[in-house]
Formats: sequence, C-alpha cells, structure tokens
Amino acid sequence: GKLMADLGADVIKIEPPGGQETRELGPFLDDRPGPERSLHFWHYNTSKRGVPLDIAKPEGQEVFRKLAATAGLVLESFPAGYLPELGLGYESLSADNPGLIMCSVTPFGQDGPWRDYQTSDLLHLAAGGQMASSGYDVEDVPDAPPIAPGGGNAWHIASHYAYIGIMGALYHRDFTGEGQHIDVSAHEACSLTTEGAIAIYLSTGEVVRRHTGRHASADMSPGIQHATHDGGFINTTRSGSNLNGARIKVLAEWMDEHGLAQDLLDEKYQDPAVIEESG
Repeated sequence: GKLMADLGADVIKIEPPGGQETRELGPFLDDRPGPERSLHFWHYNTSKRGVPLDIAKPEGQEVFRKLAATAGLVLESFPAGYLPELGLGYESLSADNPGLIMCSVTPFGQDGPWRDYQTSDLLHLAAGGQMASSGYDVEDVPDAPPIAPGGGNAWHIASHYAYIGIMGALYHRDFTGEGQHIDVSAHEACSLTTEGAIAIYLSTGEVVRRHTGRHASADMSPGIQHATHDGGFINTTRSGSNLNGARIKVLAEWMDEHGLAQDLLDEKYQDPAVIEESG
C-alpha cells in the first residue's frame, strides 16, 4: 500500500476499531508511546487516507462491499480463506465490480499444505534462503551461524512482488477491462530472491558460501574488512571485479599522502598470488 500511495494512488487504509497493532510499535515521537506517535506506523502509511471498520460485523461488511464496488484494487493480508468465509472474497466482490483487482499477501499462499502455518519474518528469511547467504565466512568466524537482517525484509520482498503483480494486472485491465485475483506467497517471494544462490546451484550444482561483508558466492573473494592496530576495523571497497594490483596502487598512493601506506607500495602487492593470500 505504501508503494502505491507514494506513487500517487488514492489509498484508503482500513483499520480495526481502536487502530492497527502496528500503532504500538516504536520508536515513538519524543520517545513517548501512543497510537498517534509511532514512527513505524507513520513510515508505512504515508500518503494514505484511513477508516476504522469492523468487517467481522454485518454493518462493517456492507461498508467494505461498497468501498470495493468502486475501487480499482483491494490489497489484503488476512489469513488465507478469511475473507471468503465472510463473503468478501474475490469471487463475491468482483461480481459487483468485474474490473476489480484483488491482491492477497499471505505467508504461504491461498492453498497448498502450508497455507495455514504461522510464521515470522525470521522464519521466512531462513526457509527462503536469505540467511544461508548472510553472515561471516569460516576464515573469520569458524562455525558461525547464518544471520538474518532486521527491518522486516521478508515482507518487503513479498510486497515488491505484490506491487509487480499489481502493475501487470493494471496493464492487463487497461486492454481487457478484466480484473483478477493475485495470490502472493511471502515464502515463494523470498525463495526467488536469493541473489545468485539459486542460479549458481541450478547451473553448476555449487552451494554459495557466506562471505563477511561481501556477496555470497561459490568461490572465496578477498576480504574487505580488516583489523587495525588501534583495535578498530577498516572497510575497503572495490567495484567491477576483485581487488587487483592497479587498484591497490591507487589506494596506496592516496594512503601514502597521509602517511598511512606502510608497505602497500611494495611491488609484491602487484602480484595476484600475494593479493589473494593477503585477502
């Protein structure tokens, strides 16, 4: 909904009476909790209008039907099968609005053996494969576990797939006048968004390895995070390809201007074997 609203769509957010649970998620304005002070809620609901509505009650269902009858899109994330049980599924709503597009975003889709499973962002990132590619390489931290990023990434991935599907459905409707029901599975979206892991495995049979601060790949790449003498760390970056002698020379000359090059100007660092060994 945020993606649609921020790009100009007229989005009406339906909340239960008393407000959505995410209104209670921090951080809060001035560190004072309150349903109108959640920065999390504000971020995800920019550019939207809102209405409280109890769709479990007949009067709420009637209002929902009236809204859907004139809407171009209904985006929902209720448990699979919940809206049809209330008589508010796509088949029922589209009877009054043949051009209606409905997009349902759920953990595992509208059917299948996992459709009623409970889940979380962490479980999606684990089962989808992102965590297998995220974390420290064995040279830095032996036996390190996979690491999940924060910030609700699994749902962000699913939402982007939903947005792509909606754009396709709108394009289809422009030519045919037909609406459709889009079934988005967060698990399926995550499993298709593993950078090179799936493509590499399907083409070569190799399983990518985690690299500290770098993209996972089947082959190890030179490290970019290095300990310093004062107990800190320095990140070196590279673009286009692995670190090479020419890039080391440019970096070393810049560091030498500040008295930090030490032995990096030594010719040995033009040798690819030395570069690889030094990481």
